[in-house]
Amino acid sequence: MDDTKQSVKDNNVSDWNKNSSQLSELDLLIIIMQHGSRMLKIDRKSRGAMKTFTLDNDMLGFQYQPTAKNNRVEVKTIKEISLTPLPPDKNYNLEQFKVSRENCFTVELENRERLVVIAPEKRIAQCWVRGLSLLAANKASTDNSLSAKKKWLFDRFDYYDRNKSGLMEGRSFNIPLTKDILMTKFREFNTNEESPDKKPGLDKDEFAAFFESLSKRDDIEETVMAQYSSNGNISLARSFFHFSKMNKEVLDFSRNQIFFHHLQMKEATEEDCKKVIQSCEIVSEWKSKNVLSVDGFAGYLLSKEGNIFNEKHDTYYQDLTQPLSHYFISSSHNTYLEGDQLRGKASVQAYINALKNGCRCVELDCWDGDDGEPVVYHGHTLVNKILFKDIIKAVEEFAFTASPYPLILSLENHCSIPHQTKMASYLKDILGNKLFCDCVDSNLKDLPSPEFFKNKILVKGKKLKEPAGGSVEEDIGFISEEEEDGEVHLDDQGNEIILSQESEQGEKSNGKKKGMKLSPELSKLVNYCKAVHFYDFAKSKNEGKCHEMSSFGENKTKKIVKEKCSEFIEYNKKQLSRIYPAGSRVDSSNYNPFMAWSAGCQIVALNFQTERAMMDLYLGKFRQNGNSGYILKPEYMRNDTPNVSKSRKLTVKIISGQQFPKISGGSKGEIVDPYVSISVHDIPEQKQNSQTKVINNNGFNPRWNEVFEFQVTNPEMAMVRFSVYDQDVGKDDFIAQFSLPFTSIRQGFRQISLNGRGTKSLFPSSLFVHIKID
Repeated sequence: MDDTKQSVKDNNVSDWNKNSSQLSELDLLIIIMQHGSRMLKIDRKSRGAMKTFTLDNDMLGFQYQPTAKNNRVEVKTIKEISLTPLPPDKNYNLEQFKVSRENCFTVELENRERLVVIAPEKRIAQCWVRGLSLLAANKASTDNSLSAKKKWLFDRFDYYDRNKSGLMEGRSFNIPLTKDILMTKFREFNTNEESPDKKPGLDKDEFAAFFESLSKRDDIEETVMAQYSSNGNISLARSFFHFSKMNKEVLDFSRNQIFFHHLQMKEATEEDCKKVIQSCEIVSEWKSKNVLSVDGFAGYLLSKEGNIFNEKHDTYYQDLTQPLSHYFISSSHNTYLEGDQLRGKASVQAYINALKNGCRCVELDCWDGDDGEPVVYHGHTLVNKILFKDIIKAVEEFAFTASPYPLILSLENHCSIPHQTKMASYLKDILGNKLFCDCVDSNLKDLPSPEFFKNKILVKGKKLKEPAGGSVEEDIGFISEEEEDGEVHLDDQGNEIILSQESEQGEKSNGKKKGMKLSPELSKLVNYCKAVHFYDFAKSKNEGKCHEMSSFGENKTKKIVKEKCSEFIEYNKKQLSRIYPAGSRVDSSNYNPFMAWSAGCQIVALNFQTERAMMDLYLGKFRQNGNSGYILKPEYMRNDTPNVSKSRKLTVKIISGQQFPKISGGSKGEIVDPYVSISVHDIPEQKQNSQTKVINNNGFNPRWNEVFEFQVTNPEMAMVRFSVYDQDVGKDDFIAQFSLPFTSIRQGFRQISLNGRGTKSLFPSSLFVHIKID
């Protein structure tokens, strides 16, 4: 530890108070950090290495040396930094270093990486903790002071400036201008081009100004004017905007409140309007005078308040104290798969991805593996095998990353007794107190609520029959009800075959199909999600228990919904049902979940790895209620009340689009020819679809101004999807989409922040629309 003692001298702590009358606290801390500090870096194997930590000159990151790789840590990636006597991680053992624990500090990063550092003395640790905290706060403050667009422009500049020259040469940004016009505009903003030391290219500020000029939002002012002109009240429209001395279009406070009352939110108060101005207006002069410029209104549209999605629905706004059977539950089928059902890759990461997307029911197909280790994979296929225990470790770490509400592990058990016993051991040992192991209350009439099971994990599977006469009788029910549609497997030569339930489960015995034995240890872990075979609705109504649930294949579900939908709704008021894709969907395609939702089925499982329209809608639906994975079903699906949903007319005006990305793999220099498709998905499986005209060669700021009307028959269940395509020869190319529940739509002028597949943001790509609901 001699190096540690020497580093105290190297840090020159006496300089802390030097020139303190001239320098701020942060200035002093920066001097010390840029001078460098010799400190111990501890890794996860509790090994310590002496490093010199130094703050970079740009004060946006720090590094430690020596190291064999680039190790710059960006200040903006710091999630939390704390001075602590012992890092909150059992993997680190600091006892061996024989130093004061008060000298230790930790830096938590956004990528879940953690830096554990031991300073030579407490004051050095305090210096780095305080200094990095202030720099991170300043960086966040600077970022928040920029408009969302400018921040994005600066990020794009840094991305394209790969040689770190600080300059941007002329590039194609999917802008509908000829090369000559574009370069003329480019030179106009290259203000210091004639300077001797000026290289051709735009610096960061010039680039932002150049791009801002090309993306000026004339569509906003013109559309507001047109909205009132269409009602024959042009004078009122013009009175909303007036010219200031600086020739800037602004909306003064009194008119601002009228505007928001008429066009945005009828409940707008004086405080609401002031809040919009203070948070969205960029020019301080307008803020002080309570006026909103066109640029400020554009900023409002890009904020949560201006988005089409009601930001209140990003919180837990629904009642989460009702029985589990009263909720739609985000659920995954064959969660382990990253590809198709026959030859796709299986991975633990697939579970992590599903859990991060708010999935609350994951599936594990469990089989006997080598060396007595249970494995998960798609049996009788070329899918690789992953260890059961590795999945449970990932579940323990990520189960409640996206939502604190209960996670259900759906076990499809194909294992022998020894392997089942080991599965039970892993579940108990790894999950610990997160695993809900209490027995079911025999007097229970309804399932407990999501709130009751908060931060708990439930196991869904077969269970041994209740003890009778002091002995335990084995349940020889079938392994899985999920064989009823017939699954596609591979034979020894790799050819596709369809196995019926009978051929999968073996021969009959005394006229009954054989089942398999169940481990008592695993059986004890199943309580409120006991898997049972479904016979008919009459038997379930008379004998079914609230904690018993059944699985239904896609084809069987379609038949029941078509013939006995009302009975299915009644069944789902008390018991859970799990719906899964037909076994013939070897490409991992997804069925339309509205079919099962229309009957109140809770666990409607989709292939999360297949990012297409059905999955877009699914993730869009479960974004509401804070992405908790639990959505309260409509009243008529929960209680003995009729469906009183009233039809609504949805009017959508697609005004314009902004900054659509180029198609991956497209021709060099190609500019997209975009059009917008609007689809309304209603119950049970009704779909209405309309689309705009195509705008040729303009993916930067296309204008449509087209109006569409839709009749929504069941507003509580309907979903709306906006998707953008590039017209092409043959099949049109998908560009972007945004899917949301009808009940989460806000009226008025709105911005739709577009995603790629699923929830991947494509900011700043967006649509400008006007929404009206009658």
